[in-house]
Amino acid sequence: MKKSTLKILKQHGWRIDLFIHEYIYFVFLLPYITMAIFTTRIVDRYFSWCKPVVKTVAGFIFERYHGKALTPRDVKKIITLNHDLSLTGNASKKIIPFSYSTKIIFDNPGLIVAMDCPCKVASKAPCRPLNACMAIGDPIASFWLDHCQKYNPKIMTPDEAWEHIKKLRKSGHIQQIFAKRSSRGQIYAICNCCKICCTSLKGTKAAKKADIHLNQTVSSGYSVQIDRNKCDLCGDCVKICQFEAHKIIDGNLVYDPHECVGCELCVDHCPKGALALYFDEGREILPLDIDIIEKMSHDI
Repeated sequence: MKKSTLKILKQHGWRIDLFIHEYIYFVFLLPYITMAIFTTRIVDRYFSWCKPVVKTVAGFIFERYHGKALTPRDVKKIITLNHDLSLTGNASKKIIPFSYSTKIIFDNPGLIVAMDCPCKVASKAPCRPLNACMAIGDPIASFWLDHCQKYNPKIMTPDEAWEHIKKLRKSGHIQQIFAKRSSRGQIYAICNCCKICCTSLKGTKAAKKADIHLNQTVSSGYSVQIDRNKCDLCGDCVKICQFEAHKIIDGNLVYDPHECVGCELCVDHCPKGALALYFDEGREILPLDIDIIEKMSHDI
C-alpha cells in the first residue's frame, strides 16, 4: 500500500466505508462524475416536479459535499501558505456552515498538484485549460500523484498556480475549495468552476427549482457594492456572473445578493470599476481567509 493511501486509511480510523468511498471517488473520478452528471440530468428532467424528494436528496448531498467560494485574495493566501494550519469544530463552521465536512486542515500545503477536471472531461465542455482542479497539500496531493496518472497530475509552484488561476478567472471561472464527508470531512482541493461544465453548479441550479435556499456553494462572506455613477450598463457583469446575480431590468442594473456567492469575478471584469467587494456581516459567514483562520486557531 502506498504511503498516501495508508495515511488516508489511518485518518479514517474505524470508518472503513468512508475510506473505500474516498478511494473509489478519486481513483475512478471520471466515471463517478459522469454518473453524477447523468443523475442530475435525469432528476432535473423527470423528477423536478416532486419538490419534497428533490429537496431531501439535494439537501442530504449538499450537507456532506460542498464548496466554499473564494476571492482571489483568499486563493493567493492559501497557495502561498508555507506551514501546516487547522481549524475544526464549531469554529470552522463559522466559515463553512454545514452539518458535516467543515474541517479546515492544511497539511504540507506547499505541495500543490493540478490535474484534469473530471467535470470538463465528462461533460465534453469547451472550457480550457483542462487541468483546473488543484489539490492543496497532503494526503490528497500525494494520492493524486500516486493513483491518478490518467488525469495528468502535475506539481505546481505557488507562482505557477497563481498564474494558472488568473488565466482561468479571465475565462470566467470562479474558485471554490471543496470538502467531502468521505474525504475525512475536510477541505481537499481548489476547483476552478464555471456554469458550462461544473457539476456542482448545475446541481445547485436544479435543486433551486425545489427550494431556492439550496446551494452546494457557500458564500465567501462578501457581497458586491455598485457605484451607480460609474456603471454604464455595459452588461459585462451580467455575462460573466456564474450565478445570475446581476440582471439589467428596465434600464437598471439589479443585483441579487441571495444568488451572489462573493467570488469577485464581476468586479474583475467591470471595465468602469463600478463594482466593489465588501465583507457582508449580514451573511453571518466568515471568509476562508488564512489570516482569520490563524487568529481563530490561536484563540481556541
